[in-house]
Amino acid sequence: MKKLIYWTLFLVVLAACSKDDNDSLELSSDNTYNLDNNEHVLRIGVNSNSDWTVSGAERWCSTRQLNGDSGDSLIITITPNIAPDQRSVTLSLANKSGSKTDITIRQAKRDGEYHFRLPVIFHVLYLNPGNPSQNIPANRIEELLDAANSYYRNYDGQGGDMNLTFELATRDPDGNPLDEAGIHRVQRYTNYTMECEKFLENQYGDIHLMWDPNNYINVFLFEFSESDGSTTGISFLPFTPSSHSLAGLTPSDSYYTKLPTKQVYGVALNNRYINKLLVYAPNSSQDIMATTLTHELGHYLGLYHVFSIGEAVESDYCDDTPDYNRQEYMDKWNQNTPWSQAIQRTDRNGAPFTSTNIMDYDFSEKNRFTNDQRTRVRHVLEYSPLIPGPKMPIAISRGADMTEKKAITIK
Repeated sequence: MKKLIYWTLFLVVLAACSKDDNDSLELSSDNTYNLDNNEHVLRIGVNSNSDWTVSGAERWCSTRQLNGDSGDSLIITITPNIAPDQRSVTLSLANKSGSKTDITIRQAKRDGEYHFRLPVIFHVLYLNPGNPSQNIPANRIEELLDAANSYYRNYDGQGGDMNLTFELATRDPDGNPLDEAGIHRVQRYTNYTMECEKFLENQYGDIHLMWDPNNYINVFLFEFSESDGSTTGISFLPFTPSSHSLAGLTPSDSYYTKLPTKQVYGVALNNRYINKLLVYAPNSSQDIMATTLTHELGHYLGLYHVFSIGEAVESDYCDDTPDYNRQEYMDKWNQNTPWSQAIQRTDRNGAPFTSTNIMDYDFSEKNRFTNDQRTRVRHVLEYSPLIPGPKMPIAISRGADMTEKKAITIK
């Protein structure tokens, strides 16, 4: 009897050793994928008798493991390729027993210029839920974004566009569908009225409201407390990578590896102007908040004002936007100036021109961008961190420039 027990135990141990020795790692589908330049999500079944890991992922090709009773899966998410060259990556899978297998992914180069779709989340901060100027209705927010898109589609008045679309976000950061597309409502009983710069600098402790800027453009709507009452909006200027910097923008690689922790990175709009029109003549009126949102999104995407204050010239780094002395213009303007004259400017060389640029201040047609402005915006979209959408491949330095840098605000 004892011999039988010992023999049984020996067989169990032998079987266990044999199972480990023969442990394998197999995929339920191919090891090689040749994909077009669009976004892709691959789900590959993994058969392994022990825990397994995956390595080799890159920023444009992320992986996630799913383990369950019915089997394991590897989820691979590939972002669109906006580069002019094909790219490839090899993912290596290995289990505890040493079995290994590779997955090779090749993605085709871009086909023409990429159309960026930029999810926008409006954080509506309100005190009184029954006040539509505070708790802004969804249809008003839709109107604002529709207006911004119409301006960005016609950057030079000749039928061209920036080749981008601002979209109301449909899901929250956890992937849950939003009850109202593009809207995050927050009732506040303290700090409802705030100084806009202090808010963006997180002096009120609101950084927790910010959704990941790599996935959303954050727009905050609340009442500004600035004493002059004339500020309608404010925005951060973007960063650029050290290897592909852009004049006038801070080069920094830090935000490729982490999110801001000291600033509420986004755009802020003054809800005092949510339904106001700029009426200057019988046939001329502008939706103040629509042009403000469009203007501030221009800053968010790398554009400066097309004017200077006083004699000192402040470049907007665009050769096709004539600079003028804003202070001199305002000194000459008065309430009796006809609209046809109020939209006229004189550049630094004494040449007259009509103001049409979105990045100007009142009084202006404010209905278009220029080709050089388009070039700046496309550079930011293709390279800058904290801006939604796929990026061009770049080398990131992990040494000297990984400290969080302060962003520049501009109204």
